[in-house]
Amino acid sequence: MEFFKLILGALLTLAVGIVALLLTKFFVDPLNEQKKIIAEIASALFYWARVYANPIAPESSEAGEAERQLRSLAGKLVAATAGIRPYWLGRWLGAPSQSAVGEAVEHLIAVSNGVRDSRAGTRNYTRANEVLACLRVKATVTGLVSP
Repeated sequence: MEFFKLILGALLTLAVGIVALLLTKFFVDPLNEQKKIIAEIASALFYWARVYANPIAPESSEAGEAERQLRSLAGKLVAATAGIRPYWLGRWLGAPSQSAVGEAVEHLIAVSNGVRDSRAGTRNYTRANEVLACLRVKATVTGLVSP
């Protein structure tokens, strides 16, 4: 009987460990990846503010790098969000809504598209702040650049 209790305890411990590992691998890791990408987006929006709020010549390599990085981050955010299953649980743990993520991606791509448009400075500036608001980043680019 004592041996049976020992085996049962070991099996129960193993089962709990496997469940914890699966939760971490398939839920916690994707949620952390999304949060990491949101932080990268915020960082990129602050870093490239002077470029997208004051669009520069189309041949500028700096403008090209800003376009590529912002568009790449939009794609990474979509992929990271798609990897969170079930998403309702992610929302409960603080992830932005899927519609807010979609809106943030639209604005981020629009900023990327407007980097070389000399008339898009104010619009890019506004959209960058919309991205931050959609992703619930408690910061704005206000005051950092003058569009």
